[in-house]
Amino acid sequence: MTNKTKKNDALRKELGLIVADSSNILQVESKITETLRRIKTSPEEKIGYISAILSSDGPKHIQTNIKILDKYTEFYRDILQFPVFSSSDIFIGKHVEKFKLTGKEWISFWNNVLKFGQVTDIFMTPRWEESIGAKEEHKTAKELGLNIHYDHKNVDLIRTLRNMRRDLDLE
Repeated sequence: MTNKTKKNDALRKELGLIVADSSNILQVESKITETLRRIKTSPEEKIGYISAILSSDGPKHIQTNIKILDKYTEFYRDILQFPVFSSSDIFIGKHVEKFKLTGKEWISFWNNVLKFGQVTDIFMTPRWEESIGAKEEHKTAKELGLNIHYDHKNVDLIRTLRNMRRDLDLE
């Protein structure tokens, strides 16, 4: 197992436990910061965050969008030499409803995660411009001087995800 794989596995495992062990969103923010600091063992090391459209298509499409986000996250984990994470690594299943946040509160939460100073790179997935939250994350990333990547143009991945969206929407 490579060091990259170990860090991605450790990051995913730790992030997956945060919400269940937290009683409010401020605890979640604090625990994410602690986890990212622990994973990022040197200031030069990179950590990536995958930004995507989730709820801006409406409630009917959220589960499909989460599955697509998960595919992109796995894609980047496979090709990058540093750990990456996404919102679905933290807020698994019904945990999203635990905190009853408004859209603006979610946007503020994710912007705070970016402002912690541990995330170095943000990956904008297709249709991010149609997402209120992803546009805000992009704006924050620009203000912070993070490395912003738009390299989601991988044809095979795009085709796979389009087919997946079509299949999921038919179910």
